[in-house]
Amino acid sequence: MKCRGARASLACMVCVCMVLGPSLLASCSDVNSYTDYSEQYVARSLERLDHPSEYPNSHMGRSISVHQNRALVGCPTIGADVGAFVYELDASGIWKHVATLKPSDLDPRDEAGTTGAIHGDLALVGAPRRSSLRGAVFVFARGADGSWTQEAELAAPSPLAGDYFGASLALYGDRAVIGAPDKKAGAIESAGIVYVFKRSGTAWSLEATLDDNSWTDYRLGTSLAMGDGIILAGATGAEYAFDPEAVDNVACGLVYVYEYDGTSWSHTRELVPNEGIAGLGFGSSLAFDGDRAVVAALGNPSSGIDAPVCIFKRDSGTGSWAREAQFVPPSTGSNTHQYRHVSIAAGRMAVSDPYDNRFASNAGIAWVYRLCPDGLWRMVSVLSSPNPDESNWFGSAVAVHPTGILVGEERSATLAETAGAVFDFRK
Repeated sequence: MKCRGARASLACMVCVCMVLGPSLLASCSDVNSYTDYSEQYVARSLERLDHPSEYPNSHMGRSISVHQNRALVGCPTIGADVGAFVYELDASGIWKHVATLKPSDLDPRDEAGTTGAIHGDLALVGAPRRSSLRGAVFVFARGADGSWTQEAELAAPSPLAGDYFGASLALYGDRAVIGAPDKKAGAIESAGIVYVFKRSGTAWSLEATLDDNSWTDYRLGTSLAMGDGIILAGATGAEYAFDPEAVDNVACGLVYVYEYDGTSWSHTRELVPNEGIAGLGFGSSLAFDGDRAVVAALGNPSSGIDAPVCIFKRDSGTGSWAREAQFVPPSTGSNTHQYRHVSIAAGRMAVSDPYDNRFASNAGIAWVYRLCPDGLWRMVSVLSSPNPDESNWFGSAVAVHPTGILVGEERSATLAETAGAVFDFRK
């Protein structure tokens, strides 16, 4: 069964949950089962207050970040008219567009808003393509009157063309963490590096530089997540010795864990996939909430490599991590990318694949999982675009928030050619 409303205003509401098989009102379904989905969602598209002339090619929804009652939505328009939109939940629970963040001195090729992060009264707008892919990150701060102003432009200490600084972002308190996964190290093209910046007053300075020290094609900083005193950094090309007797390690990808001891940041451990498969691309997307981290992998279906999603749980006492669950979201089997985006909050997780072909080629899809009372994670719903179409990339970004799930569709043409859209899914 599929319910879909007619195209109407930006605030139209449509039922977009997909039910496959009998509708059994159980509390949770088996992971990856197609026989029961116990949660149905209704979608409302987020408003945008910019002028319609700015809609074409704006790619709204390429990035989404949520903290409490605020959301940051990337809008890396080709015309350089916008960087990101700030939304706040109003008294009725509707996301309202309250600010537009446009970094200063933009070039149309910068695509500011490709990445973004928000926490409290601070927001980061990433432009990894700025200045021949050297990259830059713009910091915005919210004043007492509710207005947002640019506070700083952050850059790598020794930027080089192609570093892709700002390809991943994380923000917590007065610290910003920025990945440059294509940072070169000698003859190594994509060693990758992660920078930690700290705020003092309104000034920002480099606090730490995190790397693997092995200088191989690890692409450290492909993805980032951050909590209080902890940083997770994905390295999709990192190697691991699954078999101590093997001559070569397996380049499957890892997630590096860094912790702050009150003085400095140090590498304490890695999060490892269940299997040592070369080219797995583990760590392509990350999310962190409380004591849990969710990690996605790239996979390569054309080579028979599925793209798993892993959930790890941290023991707050010992700091150790254990794999809580691993699964592969169901797909059509015909898409060749399976680039997953993940988000987790308060016992609910969203996983998306913008290249899924179920409704049309690269139309995209998203899955919702819930932590059930028995301690197991189970799929409870599948989400799709209200207007699925070829190459719309529904699921270009996902973010779980206190009352629902935001999903980006950056190539949606409902408003204008590749104007993009973001949908708020509620039960």
